[in-house]
Amino acid sequence: MNWLYQSPSIAFDANFESGNLASAERVNEFEYDLFIQPDISTTTRMWFYFRCQSVPLNQPILFNIVGINKSNTTFSTQQRIIVRSTSRSKWQRLPSTQQFYTNSSKHRCYSSFPILSFSFQFEVQEEYFFAFGYPYTYSMLQKFIARIADHSLPFVSIDSLGKSSQDRDMTCITIGRPSVFSKYYNDKRPETMHTVMITARTHAGEFPGSYICHGILEFMLSNNPKAKFLRNNVQFKIVPMVNPDGVFSGYYRTNSNGYDLNRNFYEPVNQTQEATIIKGLAEELMGTERSETVGSFDQSTLNSVLLDIATQEQIGLTEASQDEDSSQSQSKPQSASGNYKSPLNKEKSKSERLSAVPANIPKIPVKATKLSYDQMIEQEHAKAGLNTQPPHKTHLDFVIDLHSHSNQSGGFLFLNPDGYIFQRAKRQRTEQVFPQILAKNCSVFGSLQSSFKESQNVREGSLRRAFCQLGKQKLADDCPYIYCLEISNSHGPDPAEGGKAQLKVEEDAESSDADQDMEEEIPDQKFVIYTPEKYMQIGEKICDSLYDIYSKLFK
Repeated sequence: MNWLYQSPSIAFDANFESGNLASAERVNEFEYDLFIQPDISTTTRMWFYFRCQSVPLNQPILFNIVGINKSNTTFSTQQRIIVRSTSRSKWQRLPSTQQFYTNSSKHRCYSSFPILSFSFQFEVQEEYFFAFGYPYTYSMLQKFIARIADHSLPFVSIDSLGKSSQDRDMTCITIGRPSVFSKYYNDKRPETMHTVMITARTHAGEFPGSYICHGILEFMLSNNPKAKFLRNNVQFKIVPMVNPDGVFSGYYRTNSNGYDLNRNFYEPVNQTQEATIIKGLAEELMGTERSETVGSFDQSTLNSVLLDIATQEQIGLTEASQDEDSSQSQSKPQSASGNYKSPLNKEKSKSERLSAVPANIPKIPVKATKLSYDQMIEQEHAKAGLNTQPPHKTHLDFVIDLHSHSNQSGGFLFLNPDGYIFQRAKRQRTEQVFPQILAKNCSVFGSLQSSFKESQNVREGSLRRAFCQLGKQKLADDCPYIYCLEISNSHGPDPAEGGKAQLKVEEDAESSDADQDMEEEIPDQKFVIYTPEKYMQIGEKICDSLYDIYSKLFK
């Protein structure tokens, strides 16, 4: 129906990696309705990412994005659509005066949810890209991993855990070899390899997880003394993209078979083989031994350290004292069902190192060093004839699953308040230590969210809940500390600043680990807009918090 209008129509498409646009309809001379493609086999519509070509110049155009099926999102507060063009490759936020998120009477036949509209004036005849958030594609990750591999760092191992449903690699990056870099001699070599497992992008459209994970990787590969300490004493297993097919296809939650992986970790099926692979890695790290002793909590040196920290910081003392009294009368167990230089980022500012350009990777030039500090340690150990064989046992200490939230500011963590069988009081105190330390290091996490109900509900298939059950079956009260970390898609307190944790409990059976409707909470303190650089800072703060714990364990 272009003959109805005086100007030619804009050409829209999303035929590129992570693109999402179902169709475009011209409804007026200078107005278009744009329809989001839902995740396969579901009605979920959130992520969009499309291109405009053959654009009219110097004329404001109104675009209506139809199909976002959530009532409350941060588009109603601080989130803005981002745009880039061929000549301006850096993503920029639209001004608040050009974006509207309201109920539209003329779109009621399409959607009962608010419509996201924006006005834009094209100044140059070139390609323009618009997106929900900063894209971090599968190709960006693969090229970054290739550059890490080219660096041949001795404390890094890159392996494929298996293939996704569409035959894409599910990569695991292992950082740290305590058996080689430990300061202990043969007779004092630690028998346990303490391990931290980090996962991201279980939900395909939750892009902040990739940038946080990127920040963790940069920090752990740097020459920062804290990073060296962690590498020398702790093993990190990092899976940067659990759902590569969903990311590639431009979905928001599901994989290529239409399954929400974070609801299928209990009993994964053939259509959720990504969940099967990740659960298999966790089982391997937890080991084959099953602990049934009441003292399994007290036999762990990590638990002792966490309990000491909880006592010093007065974490959970009120609740714990009440639980101590009740546990003495009821002993029935529960059923077990900063500033640093990275070797990958020399002579570049952080804004130059990470450019959020969809078709390219973060600009991280790799420049090999002649002999790293850790290589020298390895050579010294070899000359001394020290045993470099792996420790006898791997112990999975922490699991951190990175997610994002579409309708809240800042960040919070979901924990497992039932991660015990016998030692309820002690375990519930130590469970809060990492979130409290993280909140002190990073003001983003001003609240610790404990969300759990005894009854079966929609969260029971999540990685957090499934791994907790698996950990209790294998390790009883020495179960790993498993957290679902949520961060806003938009804004919140500055990650560079410290904060104070506040306990808030959500017991709504209809809520879930990620992305359920909640009222938007604007914190009292000043907020900042979250960019890729800010998300990467959060990754650094996670490492800082782990250092604060392990530095007390390995004195």
